[in-house]
Amino acid sequence: MSRYRFDAGAAVVLGGTGALGQAVVRLFAQNGLDVALSYGNSRDKAVQLAEDLRCEGRTAQVGQARLDDPDSIAAFVSEAAEQFPDLGVAVYAAGPDLGQPFLSQIELPEWQRVVHSDINGFFVFAKAVLPVLKARGGGTLVAITTTAVGRYATRDALSAVPKAAVELTAKAIAKEEGRFGVRVNCVAPGMLSVGLGQRMLEQDYAGPASEAIRKGLPLQSFGNEEDIAHAVAFLASSASRYTTGQVLAVDGGWQI
Repeated sequence: MSRYRFDAGAAVVLGGTGALGQAVVRLFAQNGLDVALSYGNSRDKAVQLAEDLRCEGRTAQVGQARLDDPDSIAAFVSEAAEQFPDLGVAVYAAGPDLGQPFLSQIELPEWQRVVHSDINGFFVFAKAVLPVLKARGGGTLVAITTTAVGRYATRDALSAVPKAAVELTAKAIAKEEGRFGVRVNCVAPGMLSVGLGQRMLEQDYAGPASEAIRKGLPLQSFGNEEDIAHAVAFLASSASRYTTGQVLAVDGGWQI
């Protein structure tokens, strides 16, 4: 049974093969949206996900889009818009692979790689999506960021710094493009048991450190991919028709 209603027939998800991106794609499909999803290197994973959606009766399109290749992002969105005339939902679920060093340990080339690819990736994606949304009379753009923008976590600069820029860019677009019916919001995950969060818990904060983090959360539990997907779906759906320029923290109370 569908839980969300969308004022669109299709969505485009940049980063559709990551742990969070896959959850978003599947939830969209379960609630009636056809989906165009991108992959960076995991083509087989993307193809299998698209096949799963087709078996459920949805139309799915797969394309490669790399954050370090702006042209590939623009081409991916263009192909999605051509395939899906009623494309009205866009999700930025991408991000570069990164580690958790102290800021003083980060070398300039690594800083430039991560910061430039994430900020520029969202900028190019938004620039490509905006004309599509405006041409149909409006739509929604949701970016997945990080709760560390609101409450910094030690050794999280490579994640938090570019996502802070993404959030401000999203607010700028929301303010400037709202008159065209375009809504833009962000979902900020906290510590999750999947993806980068899982790697951090297993490698950087293993054992007692992980347990201390969990007990320090008001809800005393780590989130998962479905928690984030539902927040994205809400902000992309008609239920949030009067919400724009906001950052929804899904973090178990980390920012309190």
